[in-house]
Amino acid sequence: MRATMTLVLPWLLVWLVPSLASAQTGGLFGPFGQATVSFSADFMVDADGRPSDGRIMFIPQRRRVEVTTDGRHIVGITYLDLGVGYSMDLDRKVYSEFNVGPTPALPTGSIFPNWTVTRDGEDTVDGYVRTRYNAEEHRPNGDGFRGILWLVEAYNLVVEAKGINKAGGRTWPVKYRIFNIKVGPQDPALFEPPPDFTRQGTGVDPSAPPRVQP
Repeated sequence: MRATMTLVLPWLLVWLVPSLASAQTGGLFGPFGQATVSFSADFMVDADGRPSDGRIMFIPQRRRVEVTTDGRHIVGITYLDLGVGYSMDLDRKVYSEFNVGPTPALPTGSIFPNWTVTRDGEDTVDGYVRTRYNAEEHRPNGDGFRGILWLVEAYNLVVEAKGINKAGGRTWPVKYRIFNIKVGPQDPALFEPPPDFTRQGTGVDPSAPPRVQP
């Protein structure tokens, strides 16, 4: 169980942005859906005073997030259209498969129904014109996020977020930012486990949609 949690926890970390807690609101894409371009970038996230940094790569319906935690190099790959993905330990050359949830379909470029966003001006940072939004998410179970999102509308990409997250009956401050953005094609091989890695557990089949439990 401990080994499994070691693989899973970094995946949970990289989903802490921005709704910024669990994955069902679009994770790193916030309430606006997927980016409209393929890209790579560096990122930093601070959740409840626990900073981490890493790298993100994206192609349509596929996302790769790399983090280093406790000296280990972890990669999370998510198939956004299928709601499944991989968590890989690069040092041990092992991976596990995970199921994001029973509703894998994520919209592209549209607002999620649990969110309210209000435009609050523009600024320019790192050469990008960013639209600033006051944003609130209210989930049926009481979880959610309240804060500010900065969106590069040319890419439909949330590049910064700052606010308060609520999940599991507790709240904590969160900050997120991506930088060194490079727009362009990404190597498709980066979005699947290397052939010499060993799978742990039975996992799920990323080639098929996850089963919905009755």
